[in-house]
Amino acid sequence: MKNAKHGALRLALYLHCVGIDPMPVGQSYRQQFAALLALYESLDIATRKNARRLGRQAMRNAGSLEKAAHGLIAETAHPPFIDRKRIAVIIEQMPRKEMFKRIRNGWSRRTPPCVSCRMSNGFPKRSWPSREMAEDVRLRQHDRDTLRVYSCPAMPGFWHLGHLPITQRSEVAISSAPSSSLPDSQ
Repeated sequence: MKNAKHGALRLALYLHCVGIDPMPVGQSYRQQFAALLALYESLDIATRKNARRLGRQAMRNAGSLEKAAHGLIAETAHPPFIDRKRIAVIIEQMPRKEMFKRIRNGWSRRTPPCVSCRMSNGFPKRSWPSREMAEDVRLRQHDRDTLRVYSCPAMPGFWHLGHLPITQRSEVAISSAPSSSLPDSQ
């Protein structure tokens, strides 16, 4: 079979030609094909042979499989096209409060926004109730080498993540660099 749609159309036509109403279930052609195949394989061999003969004859008379099997299976819905550029423009035009609501939707109630500390984009920082939680999150970040965990000056008992200053970043990179494996020449 060329593809699932072609196979589903062919099986629906074969079943229709021997008087069986093909009512495939499924949201995709692959699922419809699987349901129709199970129904077709439940037929005895003589009925299958007759279904193929009558189905081929119907295809020749109609001119193509698509014309002969038109309306026998439901067209599957394609997922909607997502225009990412348009979404980016809409987000840029959103008010800042609305943007922060979208950001905060993914946050747990246990990690509230800080009342005074801000990120570089001006939004409130996320606060963790324990240093261990903040450290776990830091270790899962792509830039974990440049992040540090520190206590919140405004909310005692809560912790933030923050990027190291650029001067400290270079020191961290030098100290974590592997030492040379060449022997010292004296």
